[in-house]
Amino acid sequence: MSLKLPKFLNKSYLERILQQNEGDSSISVENFECKPAVAAGNNYASQLLRTTVKYKKDGKCCEKSLIIKTVNANEEITKILTKSGFFEKEIIMYDRILPKFQKLLESIGDMDKIYSPAVFVDHENSTIIFNDLKQEGYELADRLNGLDEDHIRLLMRKIAKFHACSMILMENGEEDFSDFQEKPTSSASASFDKAMLGACLEQMKTWQGYEKYVTKMEKLREKFTMQTRETLKKSNILPNVLNHGDLWVNNMMFKYNKETRKPEDLVLIDFQVGYIGPPVIDLMYFTLTSTHLDIKLNRNWEIIAMYQDNLAQILQKFGFKGKIPTLFEIQCQRIERQFYEILALVAISPVILNEQEDHADLEGLVGDSLESKQFKEQMFKNSKFIKTLKHFLPIWDKMGLLDPLH
Repeated sequence: MSLKLPKFLNKSYLERILQQNEGDSSISVENFECKPAVAAGNNYASQLLRTTVKYKKDGKCCEKSLIIKTVNANEEITKILTKSGFFEKEIIMYDRILPKFQKLLESIGDMDKIYSPAVFVDHENSTIIFNDLKQEGYELADRLNGLDEDHIRLLMRKIAKFHACSMILMENGEEDFSDFQEKPTSSASASFDKAMLGACLEQMKTWQGYEKYVTKMEKLREKFTMQTRETLKKSNILPNVLNHGDLWVNNMMFKYNKETRKPEDLVLIDFQVGYIGPPVIDLMYFTLTSTHLDIKLNRNWEIIAMYQDNLAQILQKFGFKGKIPTLFEIQCQRIERQFYEILALVAISPVILNEQEDHADLEGLVGDSLESKQFKEQMFKNSKFIKTLKHFLPIWDKMGLLDPLH
């Protein structure tokens, strides 16, 4: 199957971008080649293209690798995502918000990079162009095995700075984050959540001894969307932050020590669903979708402790005048919003753990064809997913999370 490229993507388009980025009107593009930037199953909402551009500059032959992030090739899916505001939010993030975050950190002498700046932001075509981070030594971590403690400590440092920057901008009145006051929701996302819960229930019905959990989750099904939205409401007690909103393993890229393979740096990517709300939403989403199984099952509280320590330190450096949440307060907030763990594990985790490449796209997830149904069915047979869900079901039940909240 040939790769379907956007109509606007041609030599003159790339030439204009390179001329603007390098400040040299003499640049002329000779040719370019596009390939998928990631394998099927690693990205769903957008089309990611690794584009090798060959061009001439000052009479010399040059070559540059760019990542072009543009709308999904499926027009119907693109309409749904556009209506939900996914593309516009990310453009605002790269155009305005993320540069402010980085300047804030630099203002206190912190040169830690939390994101990689865009080469070009194209509002007209809902497209963002980046330098290829692979060329800078960054790579994706192991999606199927999840992240270990070394990776997690690095991430907690970065996400705490990300959250703290949003708190500072709200405190000093520089940003009201008007475009990020609500988490993107739509009838399509609600239908997806319910479809995933339905597919999960079909798998659970084959487990002997889990009948009472099936009965409870069947009753929960009709109120699932409403209860999920309840957990996303802004806090009236602790400061709210700009959540990344989709903090899973493939939305961060790591740089490793060449000898030890220990992670030394990371940058966050993919900012399509940011919203103002409790910081524990990012933490629960990440923990339930992207950590090593042992950490997910037995050490998930430690992640919040790592986060709070980093958040307190950076806010103190900023001279933050508001309330700095204590570890106890954030742990309490996690319990208050813990229903979100069900969404993260049931609706998101199977997608991340999926090992099948056929139909591993948004159409496979939201479609109702036979192939789509079979694709969803096999996701819930993943052994890691089953072990995790069987671990959490009795815990959630004893906490009352499998009972309707209203």
